[in-house]
Amino acid sequence: MTKNILVALGLVVVVILGGFYFFFSGSPPLKGPEKLAAPEVKPPAVSEPLEKVAEMPAPAPASTPAAPPTPAPQDSAPPLPAPPRPPGEKPVAKPEPAPAPQETALPPLEPQEGFGLLAGSYRKYEDASNMLEKLKKEGQPGIIRKEKGKYQVWVGPFSSTKEADAAAKALKGKVKISSKVYKMVTPVPK
Repeated sequence: MTKNILVALGLVVVVILGGFYFFFSGSPPLKGPEKLAAPEVKPPAVSEPLEKVAEMPAPAPASTPAAPPTPAPQDSAPPLPAPPRPPGEKPVAKPEPAPAPQETALPPLEPQEGFGLLAGSYRKYEDASNMLEKLKKEGQPGIIRKEKGKYQVWVGPFSSTKEADAAAKALKGKVKISSKVYKMVTPVPK
């Protein structure tokens, strides 16, 4: 009895799944022994005439013996030179190889020591950024560094104290900064 129930449940499941398959696949279920029609295949349209195929010669009668094939003569002459160019045509130049890409100098991976001028110390980053813009307009290098809760604007780095003194003299009347030269460490860019 349980075997019959399981078989009946299996058939119900198959019928339900089959119905869902046909319902969601978009094709109607087949009724009776219908044959599926194959789609018609049309030959491609020819827009240009086909090349003529050379016809094979008719076979010779069997009573006459065939002559042995003669070997084709071999050319032992050297290859011909390239034809001369017309007078108005220029020779084609070979393309030159692309130049090697230039190497970009990367900043050092360790902090660098140098000399600099302290241009100012500000509580707001905006104020420090404005001062740095003034220095950049004057053609001087500079950085902003955060120290003890304040933003310090430094002019530099310079490799020697003479360069730092020259920058202080150049900025003397234009931007109010200290003319004292400090030893500074340039941080590593992140």
